[in-house]
Amino acid sequence: MGGTLTNFLTIQKNLKKFSKLIYLKNRGFLENIDGREKIYLKKKINKLNRKFGGLLNLKKLPSAVIVADCKIDYNAILEAHKLNIPVIGIADSDANIELVTVPILVNVKSRKTIVFLLTLILNLVLKNILK
Repeated sequence: MGGTLTNFLTIQKNLKKFSKLIYLKNRGFLENIDGREKIYLKKKINKLNRKFGGLLNLKKLPSAVIVADCKIDYNAILEAHKLNIPVIGIADSDANIELVTVPILVNVKSRKTIVFLLTLILNLVLKNILK
C-alpha cells in the first residue's frame, strides 16, 4: 500500500486501532453490543484486516525491503529509497533497477522462479536471525 513506509506513524496508529478491535473481538466484547454498532465494528475489522492484516506485527520500519517485481512494486522501491532502506528486487531485464540495492535479474513471469527466489531469501534471512 502506498505510503506504508513514508507515512509509518499514521500506519502505526491504524495498526493500534486494528489490534485493539481484534483484542475486543477475541474476548467476546463485540457480542455484547447490539445492532448497528456491532455491524459497524465488524465491517471496520474486516476493512482494517484487508488493508493492514499483513502488517499487524510491524513495530518499526523494516531493515530491508524485498520486492517480487520491480516494475509492479516501483512505488515501494521509491519509498524505501527515500528512507535509505536497502531494497532486494527481483526484476526482468526491462525493469528500472537504478534504486535497487541488490537486483536479481530473472524472468518474473515464471511463478516457480519467484517462489524459489523468495523462499531462498527467506531461508537466508531466517538463518541469519536465528544465529
